[in-house]
This record gives sequence, structure tokens and C-alpha cells, in this order.
Amino acid sequence: MTIDYFADYPNFTNVGGREYMVPDRAQGQSVRYVRSISDYRSLSDYIERRITELNARNPDQRITPRSLSMEMQWGESYISGIINEVYRPSVRRCKALADRFGDDPNIILALAGYYEPTAESPLLDEYTQRLSNLNDESQELALMFLDFLKYREDSLK
Repeated sequence: MTIDYFADYPNFTNVGGREYMVPDRAQGQSVRYVRSISDYRSLSDYIERRITELNARNPDQRITPRSLSMEMQWGESYISGIINEVYRPSVRRCKALADRFGDDPNIILALAGYYEPTAESPLLDEYTQRLSNLNDESQELALMFLDFLKYREDSLK
């Protein structure tokens, strides 16, 4: 059984209207940290901290940006390029990173600048889903089209 809790509120059983239980390890319960966008300053910070956390948990299976890139079957310097803000990963690659780290893809998508996590939009999930079904080149074209629409909208004001 996995119990959710927020590390900022370890002594509370009710946070934000949701019930959280203190885990009882004798009962076989484990703890899962619920991450949020506010935990990270940038996508670079997210990736570096997640790699550090994984290495702390599994020191025998050390992960580096290069080894993570190779594991994901991307170019060997791709993760370093993201960390150094040379590359912006596609929606599909953001989701693959989220899956690899076991986190909510919306955290990585927001950190990569695909959307602001402040407002819930009923179309946002549909846009994200449709973009994720496109190849990298088509995703870049879709983003260019969105930039054009924004420019057009701003110029009509």
C-alpha cells in the first residue's frame, strides 16, 4: 500500500482538503512523495535533482546525464543539453522523462515551457495528447504555428 504525503507537511493528516495518512511501516505501507511544479526552479533543476535522488537511493547503479541519455535511446549528450538549456525536449520526450522518473508529465511539460500550470483548461489535456502523438518535427511546426497565432492575436490588439 502506498501512502501519499507532502514533505512540506509531514505532521499533518489533511492538506489541501485531501486526507493523508502517516505510513505504518510495520503494516507494509510505503511513502510516495507527491511532487509539484513549485518544487523546481527549472527543467534543468528538475533533472539534476531527480538524478541525484535516484543515485542516493541506488548508489550501485549510478546514473549520469550521459547514461540516462543512452538509456532513453537519445543522443549521448541530449540530457546534458537539456540541463545546459541548449535543447528543449519535445512533448513526447518530456513524457518519456516523466515516465522514467515516475512523475506527473505535467510537471516536466510546464518546466519545459509548454504551458503555465496556473489555470485549468478543458482543452489543455486534448492539446497535449494530440501533440504527443506527433513526431518531433511536427511538434516543432505546431509550436511555430501557435507562435504565429499569438503574434497575429497581439498585432490585432
